[in-house]
Amino acid sequence: MKTDFNREEIYILDNIKIYVKRKKIKNIYLKVKPENLRVELSVPINIEKTYIEKILKKKIGWIKEKIENHKNNDFLEKYNYEDNEEHYFLGKKYKLNIKIKNILIKDEKAYIKNDNFYILLSNKRKIVEKENIKKIIEDFYKIELYRIINNLVEIWKRKLNVEVKDIRIKKMKTRWGTCNICKKRIWFNLDIIRRDIEIIEFIVVHELAHIIEPSHNKDFYKILDFYLKDWKIREDRLNNKIDKNKKG
Repeated sequence: MKTDFNREEIYILDNIKIYVKRKKIKNIYLKVKPENLRVELSVPINIEKTYIEKILKKKIGWIKEKIENHKNNDFLEKYNYEDNEEHYFLGKKYKLNIKIKNILIKDEKAYIKNDNFYILLSNKRKIVEKENIKKIIEDFYKIELYRIINNLVEIWKRKLNVEVKDIRIKKMKTRWGTCNICKKRIWFNLDIIRRDIEIIEFIVVHELAHIIEPSHNKDFYKILDFYLKDWKIREDRLNNKIDKNKKG
């Protein structure tokens, strides 16, 4: 019988819908997509349904935890980029204040003063679009995050006695950071600039620790225990939403 690779099987466990796709693969992959909380399981073609059910029952706790984490993190934030909308910077919230000035487009910028997140736009623009404001904010975030992370990496690479050759920043959907052990290159998610300094520091130490120990095994967590004793508290805070009542 020919297998239909395009057909998805749907399993429901504890009121959670799980989409199962059979593929020409050897291993089993389970993920919860942060953008829509869709649970997907990719399995080898001929795996039996009873085995799939067994896996899902075993992993249901992990699935629920991932769903809650994704509900509570900044990956799901939706912004309109309008006046008075609240945005976060280093764990504090600020209100957008969009100003139109007689400046060149290349001089447009974002800056923070008191409780306001000012966006300075050129009146040369015929139309102000959401994407214009978003880019200005993200450019500001990137500059500030690189400055902060560069300082933290300089401090912590000496403490951990590791080498870092390259630091890069980009938007990531499912990771706060990732480390290329061979190239000594670390990528950081741009969105961590919305978190406070202690959480950013935890992410930096976490990624640097991977240069010593690539896996999340006992040795890796011993490194964290030794160098950053409150790392678990910081990790728990990272996986919970920023306090919406926190003042700027």
